[in-house]
Amino acid sequence: MPNVNIINELKRLFDLAKRVDEFQFINILIGYNGMGDQRFLSHLYESERLIKEIESLIDNTSDKHTKTRLGLLLYGHVFEMDELYNVLGNLLRVATAQDLRYIPDLYNRFDQDDITPTEKLKRLLEHGVQCRFEDFIIQLQSLYYNRIRNAFAHSSYSLIDDEFIIIKGKEVEIEGTFKKSVSLDDFLLPTIKDALSFINEFFSLLKEHKMSYKSNKIIQGSLSNIEPIMILGNPEDGLIGFESFSGSSIKIKNAYGTDRFIEAMNIRLTNTSDANKVLLDEIESYNEKKKPSGTNFEDLKNRVLATGEKQLIRNLSVVVYNYANDTFKAGEAKPLAQKEYIMKAALSYYDIAISLDSTYGRPYLNRALSKLKLANFNGTINNQLRRQLLEDLKEALKYEPTMFEVFSNSGMLQMEIAFEEEKIDKKEVELHNAIESFNKGIEFYPNDDIVYERLASTYWELANISDSNNKEYFENSIKHIEMAIQKNDKLSHNLLLASILGEYGDFDEENFQIHYDKAIEILKKLEDKYGVNSEIKYRLGNKYMSLSMHLESLEYCEKAFIEYNEAKKINESDINTLNNIGFCLLHKSRLLKDEEAQTALNDSISILEEVLGKDNSHSNAYINLGVAYIEKYKASPKINEHFLEKSIGFLEKAETLDNGCCSIQVSRAYSLKGDIENSILWLQKSLDSGEVFEKDDIINNEDFNNIKDDKSLNKIFND
Repeated sequence: MPNVNIINELKRLFDLAKRVDEFQFINILIGYNGMGDQRFLSHLYESERLIKEIESLIDNTSDKHTKTRLGLLLYGHVFEMDELYNVLGNLLRVATAQDLRYIPDLYNRFDQDDITPTEKLKRLLEHGVQCRFEDFIIQLQSLYYNRIRNAFAHSSYSLIDDEFIIIKGKEVEIEGTFKKSVSLDDFLLPTIKDALSFINEFFSLLKEHKMSYKSNKIIQGSLSNIEPIMILGNPEDGLIGFESFSGSSIKIKNAYGTDRFIEAMNIRLTNTSDANKVLLDEIESYNEKKKPSGTNFEDLKNRVLATGEKQLIRNLSVVVYNYANDTFKAGEAKPLAQKEYIMKAALSYYDIAISLDSTYGRPYLNRALSKLKLANFNGTINNQLRRQLLEDLKEALKYEPTMFEVFSNSGMLQMEIAFEEEKIDKKEVELHNAIESFNKGIEFYPNDDIVYERLASTYWELANISDSNNKEYFENSIKHIEMAIQKNDKLSHNLLLASILGEYGDFDEENFQIHYDKAIEILKKLEDKYGVNSEIKYRLGNKYMSLSMHLESLEYCEKAFIEYNEAKKINESDINTLNNIGFCLLHKSRLLKDEEAQTALNDSISILEEVLGKDNSHSNAYINLGVAYIEKYKASPKINEHFLEKSIGFLEKAETLDNGCCSIQVSRAYSLKGDIENSILWLQKSLDSGEVFEKDDIINNEDFNNIKDDKSLNKIFND
């Protein structure tokens, strides 16, 4: 679970509900339960005063046991407050683009008169998962310990020194351990304090949002139809009601001996008619794993559509949508022969859900994501399909414009389109589109570490391909992966940060060692945290290798060699580690002299040949072998063109596997051989493939002495 602050999430819920549907939001603030004095119709006023008065007593006593008893009195009251669940339930409904209930049916949908706080919290969670507030509700659940509340409520406890002891009843489960007693200082009093902080913030936000309406404001709202609604605001009292242009209204006024009389005109208080309750029960029955098809379902569908009741139709659409989700999930777990058939069946149910209620955004979202998974399974994914899926996601946004998942998945698709796009200018456009989508998603749900990771990867790609703003892109990439780590400090995020820092060091040559040292520090901390790990060892080797190449340092080369060999001990089968050991020895041979250099070079060639013996398509091993034989040719006391022939063979093989990967090295080998025509040809290929170098880079490299005076060289550089 991401690291979330329950108070910040509560504020976000209020803000998001207002943003999704301000009319529904002000109705939640008003809390209409019928006409009369608001204080007679809701316990919120009494609860707020009780909490303040008891908290005052708590603050004015120094006795720990007295504080605990008074605190537990409030703790139990907070979690028994029906109106708390009413308000939170309606806020979550609005956040998921559902209609609020004037009398919420959050906990009585099965005609139960009373259910426990535990069950109420579970039902809030059902709504929370639909709008990315599941972490908030889980945090709220973590504050509630039913067995402590029961022990206190039924006088089945004792307070002895620093312990709350359950005398009779079940033990309380805390972080997976069942306990008969808990510490007051370390656990119970801090838990009570957190619960009271939460409820006080809840009351504060209700008041703050009510008082934000200092004057009248016209918005669009839905009663029977979408129409202009005037929110009634007052400089002293804030929100005092609303009235529609069609004559419906709810007003808080001074009447009948109270200044809090709530009056309503043309407002239906009950949720549904008796007939519609029957339909609701039938719809609910399909949530018990019944398949929404066949004559019975068709009959139910026709009767629901005939009512024209928006919420009934939505409920039926939700049933079909949920069945589509379950079907697709079941298909993913099936053997290959059945998988595709079941997945396609699920797609047909998303179509039915949309046909029932075309204003329900989530079927558009999940249909697009299911098509994406199916295409990935079939190997048919391409940019044309990704663009089609983006259109499906746009449809979802028409009806649920604050849906985080739409923005996050749009960004992912745009990022994938960019990675497959060959033209740099088009690639940059798609990457910037992805950044815009990710940032919009963060507006609505700022706690998802994966979105920050994807933003980091997007900025990283821009840093690598752009002609300008590279430093800004690198720094944005680092900023966002660090934010991902704040949300979820997991291994993959830290490894990505180390990689980005390394490449930033390659770009920012003036400060390259600072960036590399940070990357190495991160990797060493990961090693301390996760223990010996081949991936961490491999990456440490890469960082030391880069430092060795930058600084021409034998010391760092030796460190790289040690890390690579440690990685190899852990994972003998990793070909890339073996290849890097070969490259490390190749580089080491340049830093040594005479016999030591020859030994390192020969060892390098031996290891690289071993790599190709295990994987004859390893392009980097071919490159490294080609370069090794160039070095062997140059170090040989006698001219031995056989080494150059072998070098050219390996390098050209690498080019067949990865076009443009080593054209400059092929040109270099041909130049040393004296084959000017082929050297010039491969030099041109290198430039055509996008490699950046100047004419002086060639002239000042002695390996190109045979071509530096050739006229063709001037043509290549337009001299």
